[in-house]
Amino acid sequence: MHVADILAEREFSPQDKVRKEIYRSGAAKVLLICFESGQALEPCVMGAEVVFYVVEGTGRIRVESTTVDVRQGSLVVVPAGLERQIEACSPMVVLALQALGQGG
Repeated sequence: MHVADILAEREFSPQDKVRKEIYRSGAAKVLLICFESGQALEPCVMGAEVVFYVVEGTGRIRVESTTVDVRQGSLVVVPAGLERQIEACSPMVVLALQALGQGG
């Protein structure tokens, strides 16, 4: 078992988003990504499915040519092989969960 206090792990930087690995096993990886307003996660194509959960804040997630507005409580599943990008509209905290062994 692994227990983490996500809100206590939050950390922001005016220079760039802050990424923290919260958990990793042979099967999965969990990242905490903290954005100041206007910061973004650069476009990327992952070899594995990724689940994004917005812990707090607001922003946008783009998958290929579709953009959705997200807020606290939003969950977005991005299939493997599709380009995605995240941009914060306010300070935003996101959990990213990725299954490993599929290209992660």
